[in-house]
Amino acid sequence: MQIQPYEIRKIRTAQQIFLEDLICTLVIYLIFMSFVQNYIPFSVLFLSVFIYVIRVFTIRHERSLTHFKKEDKIYDFLSYFVTIHHTFYQESYLDKKQRHLLHHSSHNQSENIQRSAQDAHSFLEVGTWYSTLFYCLFYEETMLFADLIHSKKLSSNRLISMAISSVLILATIYFSNIYAFLALFICYRVAGGLVWYFFSYILHHQKIIKSNFFSQLALKSPKKIHQMTEFILGQSHVTVVFFHAFHHKKPNEFYKF
Repeated sequence: MQIQPYEIRKIRTAQQIFLEDLICTLVIYLIFMSFVQNYIPFSVLFLSVFIYVIRVFTIRHERSLTHFKKEDKIYDFLSYFVTIHHTFYQESYLDKKQRHLLHHSSHNQSENIQRSAQDAHSFLEVGTWYSTLFYCLFYEETMLFADLIHSKKLSSNRLISMAISSVLILATIYFSNIYAFLALFICYRVAGGLVWYFFSYILHHQKIIKSNFFSQLALKSPKKIHQMTEFILGQSHVTVVFFHAFHHKKPNEFYKF
């Protein structure tokens, strides 16, 4: 039995979501420059990147499902720039958006998780925990492989992203140094891999879904914990983490505590 979310909240505008994304990205680059200047240790950089990845993962998740109007396209374009550029061939927001829509179409109204050639993200949901963890830690390579094997081409979105990322990665190295960039790369890849593993494998695991583990956790947690997690991780994480199974039945609704 699924636990009903506490309350449906108003969907934010594409501008509101993008501004949160932009602020988070600017803050993480300021933290990175503090690391370059030896003001903070590697552990602080990693923790900051980890929180950043969770927060932007959930806010981009919300935007990918709710904003398709012509006037919202400007924020899709700006998303090519507003991210941590860490890999020359990294996947663009628009490609992730398309995969996410396919993910919901193949899982709509269903708790049964199956591998689908059309849904590349299903590679991250089925199989053994260690094979899935491997796919998640090498997410960019896994999705690039999926494009080349299944689609037999690279999308124009990815090609644009590759061109922009190449320039901005070189600029990052130029204004910092190669060792600092490698530290940022390691932080993002490890944090990103763990976040993908949690959101793709753990949240879609049949035992987690059937036990309502995270919904029960939300019910038993004090209000102070709710407020703290919303402050750190943003309001979007409530839907994705605590009511994910319910979210698959009604993907255009978002909830709050």
